[in-house]
Amino acid sequence: MIRVFENRAGFALPTILIASMVMLIVLITSVSATSSVRSGLDGQYYTQLAREAAESGLARANGCLQDSGYISTWDTSALYPNTSCTGGYACTNSASCFVMQRPTIRTSFTVGPPENQTVSQVVRSIGKVELLRASNGEVWRTYTFTASGRIGKDLSFSTVAFGYSGGNGGYFATIAADGKIQATGYNGSGQLGNGTTSSTLTPTKFKLNGDDKASAIFTNFLSNGINMFVLTDKGTVYGAGSNDRGQLGDGTFTSPRSTPVKFGLPAGVTAKFVDIAGSQTYVLGNDNNLYSSGACNNGLLGYSYTISGCANKSTYTRVALPTVNATDLNTIPTTNIVTDYLSTFVLMQGGKVYGWGNNGHTQFGNTTTETAVPMQLGTFGNTGQPKATQIQTDGISFWVVDDQGTAWAAGYNYYGELGGGATPMAVDSLGKCVDNKSGNGIDLQFYTCNDTVAQEWTWRTDGTIYNAATNRCMNVLANNSTVNLATCNTSTSQKFTFRNDRTVMNTSSGKCLNNGGNDGVTIIVYTCGAYTNEYMFLYDTDKFNPIPIPASSGNVIKISSDQWSASLLTDTGDVYCFGANDSGQCGDGSASTFQPFPAKFILPGGVTAKDIISTAYGAPSGSYFSTFVVGSNGKVYGAGANAFGQLGDGTTTNRSTPVAMLGIDGVSVRAKQVLSGNGTTVVITEDKKVYTVGNNANGELGDGTTTSSSTPHANRYTNVLPLTSF
Repeated sequence: MIRVFENRAGFALPTILIASMVMLIVLITSVSATSSVRSGLDGQYYTQLAREAAESGLARANGCLQDSGYISTWDTSALYPNTSCTGGYACTNSASCFVMQRPTIRTSFTVGPPENQTVSQVVRSIGKVELLRASNGEVWRTYTFTASGRIGKDLSFSTVAFGYSGGNGGYFATIAADGKIQATGYNGSGQLGNGTTSSTLTPTKFKLNGDDKASAIFTNFLSNGINMFVLTDKGTVYGAGSNDRGQLGDGTFTSPRSTPVKFGLPAGVTAKFVDIAGSQTYVLGNDNNLYSSGACNNGLLGYSYTISGCANKSTYTRVALPTVNATDLNTIPTTNIVTDYLSTFVLMQGGKVYGWGNNGHTQFGNTTTETAVPMQLGTFGNTGQPKATQIQTDGISFWVVDDQGTAWAAGYNYYGELGGGATPMAVDSLGKCVDNKSGNGIDLQFYTCNDTVAQEWTWRTDGTIYNAATNRCMNVLANNSTVNLATCNTSTSQKFTFRNDRTVMNTSSGKCLNNGGNDGVTIIVYTCGAYTNEYMFLYDTDKFNPIPIPASSGNVIKISSDQWSASLLTDTGDVYCFGANDSGQCGDGSASTFQPFPAKFILPGGVTAKDIISTAYGAPSGSYFSTFVVGSNGKVYGAGANAFGQLGDGTTTNRSTPVAMLGIDGVSVRAKQVLSGNGTTVVITEDKKVYTVGNNANGELGDGTTTSSSTPHANRYTNVLPLTSF
């Protein structure tokens, strides 16, 4: 018994010691784990503070770049919490030096200069957390975090559209690569589709439904610039703006509509193009039918109806073009649909041209007054005839380019908009026209206007006045003598100028065409401006006549017009302008009210033209008439009105000799397209950036101000998105 007890006692002591040791180890491990967890949590907390400090630095950099138009103002220093946007040196103990300051902790940031000083710039911000000793304030531990941001993220624009409402203002919209639309500028009719009718100084969102992505934008101009339509990737069309005539096609006449509404189309039909008049809208469907809605005046809905007493339409109706037949290309419309004022025109795939609406200036190339039934214009596209390849109108004149490279014109010609094609010349006071009555041209006469070839005169680019009936040119025999026809030559006796007082002066004699006092019949040259029977005008033309340009300039490939004047582009890169030239918009070094024949736009040696645009507003005015040419070197050349700085040459001086736009240097930035109107110019570059310049009364430059600019800028709001961290 005693032995047993002793054995038990001898076993118990080591067991207790071992157990105690295990418990101690467990306790130490537990305390160590708790301390490690605490240390880890503290580290996460301080790292998060450093992250927040770094992000504060990015926010400061973004604000500084916004205020400076995304041009860095701290190129050789750094940004700290206590510095301005020009940067400076970090301080050590002032409260302004830190994002946060407490007795034992403080945070700050350091932002270096942007690494890529273009529109899109990478900025790196280092956030720092310092732990301080409570006893003496010394730093005993530091945490850092580096955050990078792309400030001013590049937007790649697939589409840019520009419109304007004359006398009100311009506006433009862009589609980014992600299908989002931003619009800025004049918004009096709610056409920007942002839910308001207030103009906006920076781009705002055009409100599409759901996940729809925009693929195209359509705007209009002149007094009609009150709507904007967007075509989506699903083939639906949304419109905003004026709807007083039902032109938004949503089944209502509610106006204005500042929140976009869907244009109704037949079941199963999607859209592929939109053309906008002032009070009518035309949508080309994927079934190759053209649908219209809006005001019915002048037959503009084009669906074969009685115009007198007609009703406006807020839902679609099919324009009565020829019934679509897949085997006949002349029954299928192209997207070259143009409308202005009271007329609409469409080019068919087979080269025919149709028009409807008002024909008050014989712009249809015939004498029809108005029609609600589309009618074929000219013989373009007929068997054996040239096919039209482009059409253009300013509402009262009409131009056609054919597949032979010839440009044709008909309609209004007061300023010479028809480009010198065979046109009668009449004397106001006599009501009679210059006539080759005798048929042999021995003595030209003034005779009752009769629309015969004997009264058709072509103004050629060398200043000669040609009569096709005789294949001869108008010729002055001597000072104060009669005027006859003679074989065309290069002498000054056959050169004439249509002066601003509407007299026709002979270059050689310095005298003007005059009836000579012989009962208004025989034509002589006499002292200019002395008699009312010297004041002449060019007739409207009710048939298509070719626009004469030198054979060396090749074939015409494009015509551009806004109002009262036009310019054409050839495949050799030459540009010719005609019509009103009061601001020097023809770019030939002169400025005259009337330019009845094509004047060559002056480009620097070795530079050819790639694109053109003629722009205007209302009657000829020193503020709005301009012509722009995109050169083969990537530069933009402008001539004409420059009152708002829209030529972008750093001045507000009109230019009759073209000037190169500043900032589009042809090397680092190359222009692709120019859009302009109402004194505002928008330039799209080959790298899909947008530059704006000129009139900014309604924020149409999109730079956040209403200050006009004569220097183009890729402004901070249009081409960039807010800060993106990564």
